[in-house]
Amino acid sequence: MFRSMICGAMIAAMCGCVDNSPPPPRVGVPRDPGEGLVRQTEPHKPMPGAGMSDPSQPPPPAFDDVPLVDQEMPEKRAFIEAYNAVGRPTIIVEGVNQSDLNINPGDRAVGLVFADWMRCDGAITMVTARGDRAQPDVVIELVINGEGDRPAVNMSARAYNARDNVLLGQAMVDMPKPTDRGGINRYTRFLARKLMSDMTRSWANLPPPRPVETQTTQPSR
Repeated sequence: MFRSMICGAMIAAMCGCVDNSPPPPRVGVPRDPGEGLVRQTEPHKPMPGAGMSDPSQPPPPAFDDVPLVDQEMPEKRAFIEAYNAVGRPTIIVEGVNQSDLNINPGDRAVGLVFADWMRCDGAITMVTARGDRAQPDVVIELVINGEGDRPAVNMSARAYNARDNVLLGQAMVDMPKPTDRGGINRYTRFLARKLMSDMTRSWANLPPPRPVETQTTQPSR
């Protein structure tokens, strides 16, 4: 009987040490490099309408150029150097005083702002009107059209020699409505930069001046 009691105690001890919890799930071990689970980030999805331009609005300029009061235009220095190299021609901007712009009454100074950009702080000789004492060498025609239901004011400018009508440069841009002072400064600045760049290249490619012909006098006999 004593032996039976010892066997029962040993069986009870063995049963108490058994772990009855379920086994952990099996995980597949990748056999080759690169196999197995790979965490991937969700692709970026823009919000509805984000990054999509309004088809009813004009496209922005070729580059975003926020004008500052004390910031020089990148084309200004080369433009002045080319202007001096060709003999400092007198320039006139025609179309500055247009009054049929169909924009806000306080924003009719578009032409004046453009002419001020082209003047380059006084480095360019510019006249305001033709006259006996003011005959321009270069004419810049400024055309501003804001009529109708167009969502923008179209501004175009072209420069040519007054003597032979040789085209020196041209530029065009659409200024969205309604206009404000910041928009006028920005878009007229873009127009002036493009025109300055064209005129600089045209002046740099001018043919060299012809040599002055001198008459040779026959020696007297």
